[in-house]
Amino acid sequence: MNQPATVLIVWNFVPCETTGAGIILRRLFQDYPQEKLWLLTSSVAARAAANHDPVPKPQFRREIWQAFFPHRYVDRAAELINALLTPFVAWRGKNLVRAIKAQVLFAVPWNASCVAAWLIHRWTRIPLHIYIMDDPAGAPAYPAWKAIPYRALMPRILRAASRVWCVSEPMAENIRKRYGVDAQPLLPLLDVQEFIAQSVKETERPTGKACIVYTGAIYDAQLDALQNLAAALNGAGFTQSDAADARLLLYTSVTEPMLRRMKLSGSRIHRAHVPIAEIPRVLAEADILFLPFSFDPRMRHVTETSLPTKLSEYLASGVPILVHAPPYATVARYCRDYECGVVVDEKDPEKLLAAVQQLLSDRSLRTKLSERARAVACENHDLRKGRIRFYESLAVR
Repeated sequence: MNQPATVLIVWNFVPCETTGAGIILRRLFQDYPQEKLWLLTSSVAARAAANHDPVPKPQFRREIWQAFFPHRYVDRAAELINALLTPFVAWRGKNLVRAIKAQVLFAVPWNASCVAAWLIHRWTRIPLHIYIMDDPAGAPAYPAWKAIPYRALMPRILRAASRVWCVSEPMAENIRKRYGVDAQPLLPLLDVQEFIAQSVKETERPTGKACIVYTGAIYDAQLDALQNLAAALNGAGFTQSDAADARLLLYTSVTEPMLRRMKLSGSRIHRAHVPIAEIPRVLAEADILFLPFSFDPRMRHVTETSLPTKLSEYLASGVPILVHAPPYATVARYCRDYECGVVVDEKDPEKLLAAVQQLLSDRSLRTKLSERARAVACENHDLRKGRIRFYESLAVR
C-alpha cells in the first residue's frame, strides 16, 4: 500500500495566503500529514508569512538567514548575496534531509532556492519534484546575471526532476518542447463547494451602481489591460442605463498613490483591501469579474503560458467573467474553449465598453456564463480531485 512520503519543500517563500504561488502551494499541502511536511525557507519569508496562515507549522520549518534591503537598487545586491549563499543552503538542506529522513524534495523555479534543491537532490539522490508557475525567460529586461545561470542550470534541474508540474497546459507544452521533459499540467485549485458556501446568494447581492471587480496584485503582466479598462470607463459614453454608472473596484494591496502613478485612478476607479477569507463574498457581490493579461509584446511569453491563480476563484464564484487579453493569452484561449467568459482580445475601448454593456444587460448570457463557469471550476479546478492526483505522485511505493 502506498504511504505519504516525508516531503521537504525548499523555497525562499512560504505556502501561505499572500502571493498566487503561496496560495496554490498552501491549498495543495494544507491537508498533507503534518509530521511528514517540512520546509526549508528564508528568515525573511518566514517573518512575512507569519500572519497569513502558513504551512507547515513552525516546528516543521527551518530558516536560513537571507539578505534583504528594502530598496529598489540596493536589493539587487541582496539578491546576489543570497545567490552566493546557495551552497550553504544546500548543505543545510542535505543535513535536514538526513535528520528528518526526507523522501521527496519539492521546489518552485526560478530562484536560488531551486538551485539549492537541485544540489540537495544530487548529494542525497532523493527524488526532486518541481512546480512551475512562471517562466522568467519571458520577463522583460531579465538581468544577464540571472539569465546566464538560468539558461545553464534550468535544463539540468528539470531533467533531473522525477516530476514536473506546470500551472497550465501551455506552460507544460512549452517545457516539454524546450527541455524534453515529461511536464504535466496542474491547474490552480480550490475547494469549490466551500468557496460557494462562503459567497453570498444572488438575492443578497447589493443593488446600485454596476460594479466590475479585479482582485490581486498589479504588475506588468496585467497593468496595460487594466489601464485600458480604466481609461475606457473614465471616458465612457454609456447609452444603457444599467451601465451608466459602472465602476471598477480594485481589491489589491497596491496603495492609492501607487495606483495613481499606474494611471489607475479616476471617478469610476476605486480601491479596497480585504482579508483573503472575504474574497468569496466580494467576488459574489460583483456584477462582472475582470480578468486582464498584458498586450505588451515583451510579455508575450508570460501571457501565453501562465495562468492566474484568481481564475479558479472567478469561476467558482459564478459571476460573469470579462477577459481582456491578446488572443494568444492562456486566459483568452481557456475562456473561449470552455465558453465560460466574454473575451475582448483587442485594445479597443469601444469593444471593451460594449462587452461591459452586454454583460450587464443580457440576463440569458449572464445565466449561461454563470452555469458554465461553475461547471468548469468543478471539472478542472476542484481541490479535492486535483489533490488526490498530486498526493499520489508523492507517495512512497
